[in-house]
Amino acid sequence: MHSNDKKDTGRNRTSELLKTVLKLGHEAFDRGNLNSAVNHILNNTRVLLNYHRSCMIDMRGGSPVILAVSNQSTVNKNSEYCNEMGQLAEGLLELDKITVLERQTLKTGTNDEGPVNSFLYFTEKGEKLLAVPLTSPGTEDKKSKFLWIIEYFGGIPDNTLQTASLLMLHYREAVWYYADLKNSLFKSFFRNKKYFSPGRILIYLLLVFIFVAFFRVSQNVVAEFELVPYDEVVEYAPFDGIIKSAEFKNGQRVQKGDVILKYDTEELTYNIEEAKAEFNEIDARLDWIKQKSFDDKKLLGRVRVLALEKEVKKIEIDKTGWFLKKAKVKSETSGILALDENEKWNGRAVKSGDKLFEIVPPGKMNAEVMLNEKDASVLGDDTNITLYLHSRPEMPVSGKIISVSPKPMLTEKGQFCYIIKMKLDKLEPGFIVGMRGVARVSGEKVSIGYYLFKNLVLWWRKI
Repeated sequence: MHSNDKKDTGRNRTSELLKTVLKLGHEAFDRGNLNSAVNHILNNTRVLLNYHRSCMIDMRGGSPVILAVSNQSTVNKNSEYCNEMGQLAEGLLELDKITVLERQTLKTGTNDEGPVNSFLYFTEKGEKLLAVPLTSPGTEDKKSKFLWIIEYFGGIPDNTLQTASLLMLHYREAVWYYADLKNSLFKSFFRNKKYFSPGRILIYLLLVFIFVAFFRVSQNVVAEFELVPYDEVVEYAPFDGIIKSAEFKNGQRVQKGDVILKYDTEELTYNIEEAKAEFNEIDARLDWIKQKSFDDKKLLGRVRVLALEKEVKKIEIDKTGWFLKKAKVKSETSGILALDENEKWNGRAVKSGDKLFEIVPPGKMNAEVMLNEKDASVLGDDTNITLYLHSRPEMPVSGKIISVSPKPMLTEKGQFCYIIKMKLDKLEPGFIVGMRGVARVSGEKVSIGYYLFKNLVLWWRKI
């Protein structure tokens, strides 16, 4: 009786095991998608196999991809665990049966020690690894599979291999069902030979020809643009000298006639006073010589020399006076001042023609589009441009093309570009000079065949 009780108990355990295996396999089919099925396998099979951790690896693409790890809602593929597990799987590409992993199990190249090092990473503290390959049903391809790695921190329990073999039969059906589900319609189309009769193939080719020859698309390219002043005023240094002070700061609003910069005029003041004194001295000498010349005709030549010296001094005085008049650099119009920081101007030496500052009239802006010369084919009477600011990419900005540069210009980025100026249809609040963005430039419509052919030729010329 005692022996019969043991047999009955064994039968009951086997029956319960089979029920659980069937239940888990059936539930894997009901998960709805591959990700849910994999997470079900990893998290719910622990009741049978009593493992500590497991993961599912997709080996179909040639390089292992960790799909899921037990007890983790998301997978950090950059974690140390995932990196080591992925490297270990590189040595299991040919695995086609349930295997307790050993060092000699790994198939590695002559100089590839990565899988071996990863194996030692997991097993150096007594960990055991069980690999369960879920190969595609009805195929002999060993590399195209899902690999289920089970970890035991200690020994592997008895009957684990037998139970895992039963689970493998059910799980691989569920996993591959969802893996093939996305491609099932595509595959069934190509498997159906009636879709590829000679008549249907001619119809397909005719449809492709009609589509390529008559379907027209716009030539679209992307360029950069910048909001520029409508009519900016640039002031340049009138003469060589030293700037004494700046009366306004960058970004301030100024009015027409405001003094922006002042030259240091101490030396100029001294020079003009010295020139005036010399002028008066020459003038006095000239008067005295003129009186003497009535009695002595030899002094007439001296009169002419002094008259010329007087004229030279007069020119010198007028020139220095012009410098003094220009020493206060004023704004020619009202607007926003574009100037370097105030403290940088005190004591700065400038040369005639150096740029000093700009005055930007508020509320008047154009867009300047820089179109790369290689995309010049979109330019024409039908060219249309839509602007998108980096600060407001959701809001398109339209405008009218005012002018296009007759030839490509070298931009600050070192590219030759056609400069297209646009008048904006509407200036929204918050538009500031200097804002940048991307411009969508559309040219005339061409057939899709020409469009694809042109891009193919351009690509071919680059290789």
